[in-house]
Amino acid sequence: MSNSQQVLVLGEAGRIDPSAQLQATAERVLAAADLRPARAVEVAPLDGADLPSVTIDLTGCAVDDIESIKGFEADGVDVTEHFDSMHANAGLLRSLDVRAEPITLFGADVSMKLELQQVPIVWMEDVEGRLGVTVDEDRRDSGMAGSAVVSVGQNEAVDALQKVADALLASENAPFKVEVQQLRLTQIDARSVRAEAIAKVSKGFLGARATADATLSIDRDLVLHVSDIALSSRNPVILAGLKVLQSKLEIDPIELADFEIAGTRLQDVTITADERLTIRALLG
Repeated sequence: MSNSQQVLVLGEAGRIDPSAQLQATAERVLAAADLRPARAVEVAPLDGADLPSVTIDLTGCAVDDIESIKGFEADGVDVTEHFDSMHANAGLLRSLDVRAEPITLFGADVSMKLELQQVPIVWMEDVEGRLGVTVDEDRRDSGMAGSAVVSVGQNEAVDALQKVADALLASENAPFKVEVQQLRLTQIDARSVRAEAIAKVSKGFLGARATADATLSIDRDLVLHVSDIALSSRNPVILAGLKVLQSKLEIDPIELADFEIAGTRLQDVTITADERLTIRALLG
């Protein structure tokens, strides 16, 4: 196991069943992030060193401000990269099921489902008698695999885009306001879409309609590109401000292959854009 790998500290070893400690810790993390649906976490009792199943149901939760859950700290939850293990016991998380049908993100109802199988884990006890657990990256050949699906209605995505636009404009100290009125994603192929938005842009007492277009594509190496960004308006004053903003919107390619969940990495991804935008990812 990598010395820099993070370990989730569950508490005093041997005090209660490790699966119960894991469930209690997960519930504290969700509560700290203000995610408190009923029966959110269910951890099956241990079978030897294996966890038969972990189920997390986030249905009904809402996240309106991403900053509110960044860097949060949950009381009694310790994640450390410096866990000096005295004893270690390898096992498997046979099934991880995380779902939300739906969760509300920035005003949009988003359906999410993550399924993983055969995730290698290791239980550890340190010299202080603390119990920790982590994904064992040295056993990537355990047969772990899984999938993730995220889906949102295109009409519902307008509210979410409005909040993102507000945050972006605030960070750039833009001298105008934007009211997103319409968003449409049109599928180009299995890994790319064209995004088109219509908005009302206001500067002081002046208001005008504006459009924003961009292409989102994922290449064979699983690199996300945002290209052909174009902001436009028939009003010359609004247009001048949009062109200044557009010059700051060059987005660097994003290496999706580095994306990792519980030791699994992205193997493939497809996009479907009809009445809903659906992203499907294969993990392994």
